[in-house]
Amino acid sequence: MPVNMPNGDINKDYAAERNKLIPEAERYANKKYRVKFPGGNEAAREAWAAGWNFSFHNRMNELCGAVKLCPVCKGSGRI
Repeated sequence: MPVNMPNGDINKDYAAERNKLIPEAERYANKKYRVKFPGGNEAAREAWAAGWNFSFHNRMNELCGAVKLCPVCKGSGRI
């Protein structure tokens, strides 16, 4: 989901650049955990969602670090 910043926010450029990385992070998580939940009970669904989310956000952080997007993080991408 894209980051939406309030009008006039100084982080508008950061949000726009970070949003460009979302498709790559989604592809990574989908490849690792499949696009959709493969089925099972509630515990399996929660485990799948946790894995997909961790994978997606970890990849976003890696990509941000690779392009040195976050000046606060000194290029690590970690927020």
